Amino acid sequence: MALSITELYYCALTLLEPDLEQCSMPPGLGRMVGLTNWIYLQMAFACANLLFAPYFQSMVWQKLMLDVQPVGDMRIPAAKVQESFRHVFLHDLGVLFYFFALVASFIWSTLGSTWVNEGDFCNPRGYPGWSYWLGLSFFWIALLYSALWYCCDCCASSVSIQAPVVMAYVVPDDEQ
Repeated sequence: MALSITELYYCALTLLEPDLEQCSMPPGLGRMVGLTNWIYLQMAFACANLLFAPYFQSMVWQKLMLDVQPVGDMRIPAAKVQESFRHVFLHDLGVLFYFFALVASFIWSTLGSTWVNEGDFCNPRGYPGWSYWLGLSFFWIALLYSALWYCCDCCASSVSIQAPVVMAYVVPDDEQ
């Protein structure tokens, strides 16, 4: 999450930069898109990255609760947590959509790196450079993180669940 927030920060700094108007993107698609539009889409991808983490975690948790049916205090083994991760990773349509968005984000960041570096005055104070670098980094970190969680037993840990505290409230009879 910190990576996406940092990327959003650098994208916002880019948009606030007064020297942004001097940028002349390289001919072709870069010039048609423009640095400002590239930054806006870069921000959209960063927001998607930011929102996906809690979505994925909630889907894994839901799968885990369906499989385990917790009763009282219990400890769910790490293997069961990893099994739920694998199931959601392979079967959830939101994960599939995010996978394609992540690949598109990587391609967009790669294009941005070319345009920023080949354009004239297109990297004021280095903010656009940080924006594409963080976008590229996010792809590789997400790929490595997913592969480790999927393949290595050492990444998952057991989960302790405590029984919920049930409060009883007795409604007194009306004595009138």
